[in-house]
Amino acid sequence: MFAKTVTKDVEIGDEIVTVRKLSGKKLQQAREVKRGEQVQNMRDLGAEMIRAFREEREKQTVALKAEALPIPAKELTLEELNKARKDSFSEYDRDTVLVAGISKWTHKNPVNPENIADLDEETAQKLHNEILDLSIAPVNTAEISKND
Repeated sequence: MFAKTVTKDVEIGDEIVTVRKLSGKKLQQAREVKRGEQVQNMRDLGAEMIRAFREEREKQTVALKAEALPIPAKELTLEELNKARKDSFSEYDRDTVLVAGISKWTHKNPVNPENIADLDEETAQKLHNEILDLSIAPVNTAEISKND
């Protein structure tokens, strides 16, 4: 019920990092930060590049429609659903997730935003994935079995 009560210890080398499940509000915040970055990146590209991307996409869409034959809908396997779930982790701002999701570690340095920002790439990515794995509901295998 309460997200902060769900924790997991993650081994990083000789250290143990305790991560916690993020609340719905924190997940939403991490997603909004990521979307804001994406919007800013689009603004930075400029109107000309965006127009060129749109024109190219429209050409490709027209070509695909001309070639497309009706394809029956395929139900996704459990493996495909789990991959899609993991792929969705990129929709959340990593810094926001790490600051909200790391509760303690065994290293002598205290857990704070400055030290979290100093984590190496591999560690930051691993912890980001572990926190979101705790926070985002897993694929419900019982629901898949019912549909078979």
